[in-house]
Amino acid sequence: MNSHLTDQQLANELATRYPQGVYPVFANAINEQGQSLGVDIINGPIAVIDETDCDYSLKADQYINAATPPNTKRAYIGDIQYFMQWQIAVFGRTNWPVTEEITIQFIFHHLQEMPVEVENHLLASGWKKRRGLHSVNTVKRRLVSVSIWHNMNGKKSLCDSPKVKSLLSAMVKTQGKQKKSKAITKNVLENLLVTCSDNSLISIRDKALLLFGWASGGRRRSEIANAVFENLEETEEGDFIYTIAKSKTDQSGKGHDVPIKGLAATALREWLKLSDVTSGNLFRSVSKGGTIGKKITDVDINRIVKKRCEKAGYDPSLYSAHSLRRGFITEAGKQGCPLGDAMALTGHKSVNIAMGYYESGAVINNKAANLML
Repeated sequence: MNSHLTDQQLANELATRYPQGVYPVFANAINEQGQSLGVDIINGPIAVIDETDCDYSLKADQYINAATPPNTKRAYIGDIQYFMQWQIAVFGRTNWPVTEEITIQFIFHHLQEMPVEVENHLLASGWKKRRGLHSVNTVKRRLVSVSIWHNMNGKKSLCDSPKVKSLLSAMVKTQGKQKKSKAITKNVLENLLVTCSDNSLISIRDKALLLFGWASGGRRRSEIANAVFENLEETEEGDFIYTIAKSKTDQSGKGHDVPIKGLAATALREWLKLSDVTSGNLFRSVSKGGTIGKKITDVDINRIVKKRCEKAGYDPSLYSAHSLRRGFITEAGKQGCPLGDAMALTGHKSVNIAMGYYESGAVINNKAANLML
């Protein structure tokens, strides 16, 4: 680490040192004297690690990094860098380890009111995308990331002290329930598909993408972005079976198969034919001129969903890529499909989480609601 750099310069350097897809080590290093040296998950190892068969610390590093999903690593690093920039905006420097008082100030700034000069700094530096408060869940996630940084460097974290936990709990009660993306149920999806009927290559892709994401069990946006041709198999009936090799709830990579049938299969086949995709990512970027790229990102998936919602006359701020997943299981409840069958496709491991969406759809079929009919 270059000690001559100012905190501002250091934060900016760190932001470019680990771009998307490049991650530092999450573990402790040992110097030649056998002393434990913390490995900063922003700056990377601060000592050279002996890469021998006997270096079990390095082996642990490799296992930890291999088992940590890329999106999780990216979120950790982004949250810590954001926290650094916020400290610079408030104090003109960074303070490590983070005290309970600083943590509480961070919470109030992001859940009640942030000073204009602080927000202007974060907006100007690009670390804050828009004015306004964070959600409670976003604040919790950022504090968890900072807490992990402390723990992995052998420092006690006060980001989750009893007082901090009580404050966050009180904030949740004061602010009420966090808004969630609305469900894209079958009728909403059908309206979105109407906006894809102009036969342009972009619309053909969007139609296939939306149906793939919804009809195969409500795929996460990362699963759609990372879907590859090699995991697709056509059946004798003309449908497809897609193998999800790895997901958020299946980090071991056991994988599971999901069906792509009917309209979804037809739309996917049309896209594959026109795009000439025969390997690699199923869904690609498409320029206005019709040039097809090599892949698409999860951010693009979210943008596509919002764009189609807006074209269909829905408020795009109420929907996101997660609306496909939520909409599928909500529709399953609405149509009376067994919860177990729906979860077999969505990949939900928690019955409680799946049940929350499922019941919101099934409630319309509650016989007790017909007592006055």
